[in-house]
Amino acid sequence: MTPLRQRMLNDMEIRNLAENTQKSYLTHPEPIPSPPTAPEYF
Repeated sequence: MTPLRQRMLNDMEIRNLAENTQKSYLTHPEPIPSPPTAPEYF
């Protein structure tokens, strides 16, 4: 297990998240959105 994944698991345990929630977060993480690059954003 990577250090980041282990830290995430530890943080979830500290926050008393349910075991099923922890498994869900570890197996289906949200993708990191990319910053806007289209000209209309500038």
